[in-house]
Amino acid sequence: MPQIIEVPGMGQVSFPDGMTDAEISDAIRRNMPKPPLPSGAEQLAKETGPLDAMMVAGGKKTSDIINGMTQAYLSARGEDKALQGLKENVAGENAVFSPLARERPFSTGFGSALPSLAIPGAAGSLGMAALSGALPDLLSYGSLGERAMKGGVGAAGGMAGYGLGNLASRILKPAGVGVNPNQAAMDAAERIGFKPLAGQATQNPMLLNVENYLARSPGSSGTMQAIQRANQEAVNTAANASIGQVGKETSGAVLNAAERTIGSEFQRLQAVTAPTLGDDFLNALVNVESANAAKGAFRNSKIDKAVEKALDLAAQNNLSGTAYKEIRSELSAQANSAFTTKGGATLGQALKSIRTALDKAAESSLSPADQLAWKVSREQWGNWKTLTKGLVAEAGDVSPARVAAQLRGQSPAFRTGRLQGPLADVGRIGEGMKGPLNPNSGNLLQAGTWGPVTVPANYFASKAYTNPVMQKILTNGLLDIGQSGETALGSLGIPTGIGLLSEYMGKR
Repeated sequence: MPQIIEVPGMGQVSFPDGMTDAEISDAIRRNMPKPPLPSGAEQLAKETGPLDAMMVAGGKKTSDIINGMTQAYLSARGEDKALQGLKENVAGENAVFSPLARERPFSTGFGSALPSLAIPGAAGSLGMAALSGALPDLLSYGSLGERAMKGGVGAAGGMAGYGLGNLASRILKPAGVGVNPNQAAMDAAERIGFKPLAGQATQNPMLLNVENYLARSPGSSGTMQAIQRANQEAVNTAANASIGQVGKETSGAVLNAAERTIGSEFQRLQAVTAPTLGDDFLNALVNVESANAAKGAFRNSKIDKAVEKALDLAAQNNLSGTAYKEIRSELSAQANSAFTTKGGATLGQALKSIRTALDKAAESSLSPADQLAWKVSREQWGNWKTLTKGLVAEAGDVSPARVAAQLRGQSPAFRTGRLQGPLADVGRIGEGMKGPLNPNSGNLLQAGTWGPVTVPANYFASKAYTNPVMQKILTNGLLDIGQSGETALGSLGIPTGIGLLSEYMGKR
């Protein structure tokens, strides 16, 4: 009986009875159909690299558009013979290109979508991405149905690619360009050892809400509170340094100690001060008097009297430290009183100018070392007054936001950046790093029915979120690509999306 054997690619084949297995194998090998030799286009496709394939595909799509415009022109003129010739030319181009498209699907898919980038503003918005993805196919050669189908795929691919590009830029730089809207706050934080989390650093609302949730939820609150406490201690330490004290709490005892220390230093300096009221002091008085005289009929007689008293003082030439202290205190009291009186701002400012001139005379009478001590004591005293106003320091903790409010109200120096020092750094953190808009929003999960699930989940989420590597990525991104980099990624995403979707749907 003949032997019936199933041969792949040949079906059931009958072999004479008595043939050995070796003879059957040899017969199958000799009679197996030989694969066709590759055509020239197929051989060329195998030899073409990815970059060359991409450029060829871009040229092919450009040719498709030209052929499409030619088709529209010939159709409008009714030149059927020319249209038939164009159809044959297009078929020839497609026959040459098809092997390359099969061999290099991604490169040719990307390259075929490159003409989309020629449309101005292609990556400017989702709508423009859709238009840029659809237009080249709508203009290409083909029937109305073919162009409409390919144009729809191109539009969807353009929108998908726009999303891909933006996603890539968010991964590289999650918070976007210009990570912190107030870089001064970041610089200040670094100087005092304050380590903001990504939400504080970027002021990203979503990240701020994540941090708020983790800080309020069982399982994660401990991790977040430890970070918050460390930052609060950095703030307190900086505030204490601004008044010549040390420690991680700005308590009443610290403030009292600072008051005594600064007061003692002032007393020492005043004891060795002997202001010489020379030309600088007289020039300051002349400026005050000239400004008052320039007002003519609106001249302030109280300013004239203040200047006269100051001139009498200058006639003495030298003052004792005690006299300087008493005169300065009186000038300060009169200036403060004038500022609180209607229409007294001009007088108040004149008195402050005289006091400033007196201070300069006192300071210049000191040795260089004592001049430095004088400057430090005045700065520390000003900081002490800031910390003791408006509940800036409460229960041992200093509020950066309240420090900022106090410093803003004192002079333009804080707003313009001229005011420097640890307390100014605390204020800049308060001004540039805000919390969530509604810190009480969201559900505070309780360890109940879901406790066995949520508490461990929150714990691991807090550890993952606060991991230094994760914080660096969320704050600075993997790579600072800049605005031009974001635009480039958005643009390159469009042909990528078109190429991938077209390949998936087989519409190229």
